[in-house]
Amino acid sequence: MDTIISFDKAAKRYGDSVAVHDVSFGVGYDEFVTLVGHSGSGKSTLFKLILGEEDPHTGSVCRAGIDIADMSERELLEHRRNTGVIFQDFRLLSKKTVFENIAFAMEALGYEEDKIESDVPYALELVDLQKKAWSFPQELSGGEQQRVAIARAIVSQPELLLADEPTGNLDPVNSHEVISILKQVNKIGTTVILTTHDKSVVNKVKGRVITLVNGEVAMDDLKGKYIL
Repeated sequence: MDTIISFDKAAKRYGDSVAVHDVSFGVGYDEFVTLVGHSGSGKSTLFKLILGEEDPHTGSVCRAGIDIADMSERELLEHRRNTGVIFQDFRLLSKKTVFENIAFAMEALGYEEDKIESDVPYALELVDLQKKAWSFPQELSGGEQQRVAIARAIVSQPELLLADEPTGNLDPVNSHEVISILKQVNKIGTTVILTTHDKSVVNKVKGRVITLVNGEVAMDDLKGKYIL
């Protein structure tokens, strides 16, 4: 399997506390992988290692075979440019419209105006928010705000999408919609790595599940088994 992300005996400490220990697994292109674990199990640390926000103390984390910790500043910028990120708390700009929030993400990555004008409507269509393009975040429901966050993360058509507890603040109906969108994004060619502690989300995805316990991989199941 060709891997877009691979961990090889990666470990990360914060002082005397071990966040992740001896973690090894690979994620293939176009896969949808769910990381599950209780708070403090290491899920967010793995995302920081993938994004190059933190370096492992031992072992390695690679993107397409290249060690992220050894990337040049330019390579790291390109890596992050080709990685979309969705957060639990949406992180939308309150004084910008839906369209402007998504456009701003592209502007920050250096895209030209013509590209922004053509791609933002496509992203809005994918999350079914065309009619909310000129609304402000405070005028949207929680589910709609998360869909804006998804559109913002995928508008540049990244190879890799990291979704960090994207349904954590949502009710079951909106959670269902968000997971359906992520599955659709995966089907059109984006690798998705999702973190959650919600069994219903795991059951909805029905894909590979990696279970983390105390910073270690306790189980890696291709059939979506939830053991917590």
